[in-house]
Amino acid sequence: MNQHLRLGAEVLSWINEVGPAVESLSSGLLVAQLYPFSTAGLYFKGGLGIGRNAVQFDDGYDEGDTGFAGLLGLGYELRLGRRTYLNPAVDLVGHSYSNPVLGDYRERLVNFGLGILLQTGR
Repeated sequence: MNQHLRLGAEVLSWINEVGPAVESLSSGLLVAQLYPFSTAGLYFKGGLGIGRNAVQFDDGYDEGDTGFAGLLGLGYELRLGRRTYLNPAVDLVGHSYSNPVLGDYRERLVNFGLGILLQTGR
């Protein structure tokens, strides 16, 4: 690889408890981050993978679909120290499903994040 491209994987989950049920939207993605400028921490991100939309009930009943997931995002790595960065980011995650009863449907999620990046290596 070079200094303008990073490859990796991400797992994202959204969970919402509603009375006796728990809704969830999860993604497992292979991602690429593109750094267009070598002197700035701005990056663009894209990913593809598998998504799962599910509802679980207290009585053990589980209903859900598995389908395609995609991600587009951007972020910035703000240097705090020699190998430490503050990392604000925003991602748009889309899921596409095909259900024999409900037909084709989509789910979308906007994820705002703030992370601390600790870089190892050279």
